[in-house]
Amino acid sequence: MSLLRGHVTLITGAGSGIGLATAHRFHREGATVVLVARSEASLDRARTHLTGPAPVLTLSLDVRKADDMGTMVNRTVEAFGRIDSFIANAGTIGHVSKEMKLPYALAHLPLEEWDLIIDTNLKGLIHGNRTVLRQMMAQGRGEVINVGSYPASLRGSAHAAAYSASKHAVRGLTQAAAEEMRPFGIRMQTLMPGPTETPMLYGNNAVSRHGALTPDDVARQILHLITLPRDATLGESVVYAVKPADPAP
Repeated sequence: MSLLRGHVTLITGAGSGIGLATAHRFHREGATVVLVARSEASLDRARTHLTGPAPVLTLSLDVRKADDMGTMVNRTVEAFGRIDSFIANAGTIGHVSKEMKLPYALAHLPLEEWDLIIDTNLKGLIHGNRTVLRQMMAQGRGEVINVGSYPASLRGSAHAAAYSASKHAVRGLTQAAAEEMRPFGIRMQTLMPGPTETPMLYGNNAVSRHGALTPDDVARQILHLITLPRDATLGESVVYAVKPADPAP
């Protein structure tokens, strides 16, 4: 397959889950992939499974650090000359309260937990978008997918105040930036995946009601959004699993 031959894509949170599945799918379609994650070990494992002629670059960087996101863009452009698409996927649901076996209720939410979630899911996304968009503006085109969450991007959930706030903000930020970037030939879209079979899945009670996506289900939707005709955009899209109906008695 060569749907993305010559395409350079940059993916954060690429050491596992949705980010890694997206790297695999894009690479199979001929894209040059740049994988960004904090864990060097996860990046090393990921790289061994990305076979094929298209180049692969791995960068151990932290989305919460603005300087790291500058390094991400600089290293990518030095290696490949441009960035065609940016998949801002890095995120966290935070820690789980050992006492309650659930994420924290707002009344008991430690500020350190709030900072972890907001710094990763929102500030990390802002740092990445700012640096990538400056490069794309110079190029005169580009594609950005900011990964939100369903239902957290649409409505708040108990024991997930910080996560819900961060993922609500992803939508607003992307909507605003999409208006700003349209004159520069840059398309920005938000994808809101439902519960997905990643380490963050555990403890999510929505799974029992709806089932769960696989990371490749989400990666397939990301590929669809990136390869839409240039005169089309979905703006925002939700993808979630549908539990099969119980067989008739």
